[in-house]
Amino acid sequence: TLNPERRTYNQTLLVPISYTHFGKSERVRIYAAIGNYGIFGFDEILHGYEDRTIQDDLQPTTWSYAIPIRITRAISPGTYAVYAKVMRITTGLGEIISEPQQNIIEVYEER
Repeated sequence: TLNPERRTYNQTLLVPISYTHFGKSERVRIYAAIGNYGIFGFDEILHGYEDRTIQDDLQPTTWSYAIPIRITRAISPGTYAVYAKVMRITTGLGEIISEPQQNIIEVYEER
């Protein structure tokens, strides 16, 4: 669970992500998005990602990252949800997707 945060334009939200890996090395894309979550799913407005190589892990190992999302004028002032996912690039084993966290980011306009 994330704590609610406030950001204005040209600031960055860091979305913390933890991922537990076990097995052979793999290339992953660690992805986070800000948007609206509702009955029809998650409507992404802004996102950020980093591509990483996860090393061989002989036992379950938790890797932690903070994915930056720049707040741009593509998003209107308001309160939004955040979600994250790990996309397995080299193994093709699918995505690991978090539950969206509601009311996590408030975007405001400085006056």
